[in-house]
Amino acid sequence: MPYRPPFLTTLALVLLSTTLLSGCFNVNTSQVPMAVTYPYSEQRRMQAAHHWEVLAAHEAERIMRSPRLEGHAFS
Repeated sequence: MPYRPPFLTTLALVLLSTTLLSGCFNVNTSQVPMAVTYPYSEQRRMQAAHHWEVLAAHEAERIMRSPRLEGHAFS
């Protein structure tokens, strides 16, 4: 008849190994970076070429009115 360890010894070994292994799961302490995404936000889109021309003209006008450019001649 083969040797069988007592039931309580086997149960204690199973409970101990389960307890030790459960510490390895569901813990985010690894050195592997976690993937993160940017929060969702809405942004207006400029799709037509005319919109880009209007924006460029507006920005050029703002740049030319800049106080840092006063007194400089541009051709």
